[in-house]
Amino acid sequence: MFLTPKLVSGMLIEKLHRGADVAELSSALYKFLESYNSLHILPAIHSSLSRALDGIYQSNICELVVARETDIDEDVVEIIKSKHLESPKPEYHVRIDDSVLGGYILRYRGLVYDNSVKYKLLALRHKLLA
Repeated sequence: MFLTPKLVSGMLIEKLHRGADVAELSSALYKFLESYNSLHILPAIHSSLSRALDGIYQSNICELVVARETDIDEDVVEIIKSKHLESPKPEYHVRIDDSVLGGYILRYRGLVYDNSVKYKLLALRHKLLA
């Protein structure tokens, strides 16, 4: 496989959207690039990732992630919109992700509002193990 900085930054953004841990992801990327003697492309990956993230932060697109299509109710969506976001009014994209389990995740301009059952279970696990 031929790696390009744009391809790698796209994969990183996708993994981050799916909730990957930044430290673990960074470590795995470093080890992967090192194993292929490709550490020299790290500055280009950083540059490509910065450009991609700038686009996300300036975008007026809001992603609403729910577990099932049946979780999407216009009244609920309106409540979520009014509760979390002010002007300018974003364009909403709804995505189905079974790993959410229930509730919702709202992503807008680099901010994440996680009100999912998955997040609540992880938070509870963290409290119990602390």
